Amino acid sequence: MIIQILLIILITICMITDIKGHKVYNKVILPFIILGPILNIIFYGLDGAKNSLIGFIIPIVIFFPLHMFKMIGAGDIKLFATIGALMGYKFLASNMVYSFFGAGIVCIFYIVKNRNLLERLKYFFSFIFNSVLTKSVNEYDKEKSKIPFALGVFIGTIAQLIIKYDFWF
Repeated sequence: MIIQILLIILITICMITDIKGHKVYNKVILPFIILGPILNIIFYGLDGAKNSLIGFIIPIVIFFPLHMFKMIGAGDIKLFATIGALMGYKFLASNMVYSFFGAGIVCIFYIVKNRNLLERLKYFFSFIFNSVLTKSVNEYDKEKSKIPFALGVFIGTIAQLIIKYDFWF
């Protein structure tokens, strides 16, 4: 229960800082990265340590290529890695699915608010078309599509904690 409370504190702070300044601060996530493995060792022993370590590494490996093309921010990767360190890889695997659904809700909200659905679709299909045409992936213009992704993580994580459904395990 204490780990879930820490998770809620983490995602709430990160959501607020991401909405206000499009940042997930290292000074916010670092204590949680340290506490995650420690608490997992205390509560679950060596299996908890392994679960926490794998949960920390998975987002870095999976999302780093997206970061290279500026499709996801480093702060978002660090947030997922911190969630993995706190909750372990099994929770994290489903959390990524819930969080991307949450981010989809946020995107829809921003598109409706900004009234730019056609502009967004044109840009997306142009990006895909140019990538296929040139047989290379061009850098995605993050400024044109910046949303507070931590808000999507917040929505997804709260939904996951309420629904308690794991997609993978």
